[in-house]
Amino acid sequence: MTQPADPPPLVVPVAEVARRAGLNPDDTAVAQVVEDAIRDATADAEGYLGYPLIPVTTTETGLAPDCSGTWHLQHEPVAAILQVTAELDSQLQPTGLYTVTYTWGRDAREPEYGPIRRWITASAVYAHPEVRRLSEQVTGRRVKSVSAEGQSVQYEASPATADAPTVGVPPMSTMDTWRLAGRRAYTRPGWTTPVPY
Repeated sequence: MTQPADPPPLVVPVAEVARRAGLNPDDTAVAQVVEDAIRDATADAEGYLGYPLIPVTTTETGLAPDCSGTWHLQHEPVAAILQVTAELDSQLQPTGLYTVTYTWGRDAREPEYGPIRRWITASAVYAHPEVRRLSEQVTGRRVKSVSAEGQSVQYEASPATADAPTVGVPPMSTMDTWRLAGRRAYTRPGWTTPVPY
């Protein structure tokens, strides 16, 4: 029986998202809700951009490099080629094909991907229903507006309601610099977030 794989690391820390939501990250239940929100927001960003935001390792077989020595791999962007192994036939003779192990995706924890992390943070804080519910319980107020960097928040005076509109989440287009070329998105009726296809 195989052990379940460890979940990938988080793109943004639980403590940062909890702080912005006005929550205590040392509370185990709160930390789990916030982690789930970060993973959900990361999955949405990955779907929009077209690749993982923590590079993953993949192996492909039966490959041959082109005349320039380039491998035509199934996934991109390629982060690193880890290993290239010549494939052998049943008589242990080279077939001319290779098995290539590589990592692909972008590590969004790197400094240059700040806009991606900001989108994930804002989405986890302001769009995830469980984080919003916990935050509204703590503050007793609903968010009215948020500054561009998320550093200041204004609240409505009235109590929160379940169907409050989401504010504070920038459009996904703020991540377009890193989006795979040719990816399209449409918006389903009644949805505010584009869905990639």
